[in-house]
Amino acid sequence: PGTHLATVKVQATSHPTMRPFGGDFTWQDEWYDFDRTVTEPIEVLATVEESTYPGGQMGDPHPIVWCHSELPGRVWYTGLGHDSSAFQDHRFIAHLVAGVQW
Repeated sequence: PGTHLATVKVQATSHPTMRPFGGDFTWQDEWYDFDRTVTEPIEVLATVEESTYPGGQMGDPHPIVWCHSELPGRVWYTGLGHDSSAFQDHRFIAHLVAGVQW
């Protein structure tokens, strides 16, 4: 869909993978709709505000970072990082490192 600047709302500021951003932020990326929203026991860590970029049709909430540790094993997912500029951003690198460490 191409890249667009959008607002990401951090839902879990205390989660180690979201701390590098320090709260809500704007981000250049490709924004995809998912088949369905995530539900418990999945914890949504951040959402993307569809009103801030063209083409979003998933609705509210539109999760973009989530995790779970309730099911067998742990899962952490980030939908950020489709634009190569992300890998020049120290916050994004810290986000990935924290995801691996988590």
